Amino acid sequence: MSKLTKFVLLVIGVKTLVAGILLLVYLLDLFNPKLRKMQYMPDMADTPIVKAQEAPISAPDNSVAMNGVHYAETLEEADGFYPAPDLDDELVAQGKELYLAFCSMCHGEHGQGNGIIAEKFGEIPSLISEEVTQKSDGYIFHVISQGKNRMPSYGHSILENERWSIIKYVRDELEKK
Repeated sequence: MSKLTKFVLLVIGVKTLVAGILLLVYLLDLFNPKLRKMQYMPDMADTPIVKAQEAPISAPDNSVAMNGVHYAETLEEADGFYPAPDLDDELVAQGKELYLAFCSMCHGEHGQGNGIIAEKFGEIPSLISEEVTQKSDGYIFHVISQGKNRMPSYGHSILENERWSIIKYVRDELEKK
């Protein structure tokens, strides 16, 4: 046998011996319940969960929402909480389309509270009434985002800048008619 052949056989033998020892240690470890098992990424398996009927886990201090929008806690806070952004012409033009798609079924095409839903649900606030026109843009933004009374929240389905374009459309077009 040549030296190379002996060396190759020696390497194969050492690898087989190491693999056998590792297999033996693994098998012995399987039957020993006192040994602590290592977990891969244990934080994923041991996360705190909310049980039914429990209050949700509050967000950590100084954390930021995924969508980056912080909402006021109450409608009274909403007055000065939301500064109206500068909207480009394209978004302002979209305001009417968005209003007709999301708002007109309840508030009516001209904001008078006479949409097709009003026939079934009764009185719906007119957006051109003095009570609504005196509210700040931030207040209306909060109502669109979070809902109020029978009005559902649209924060999940209308983007932030689109909500502002709807408000601009209501203020500039509907209130002036």
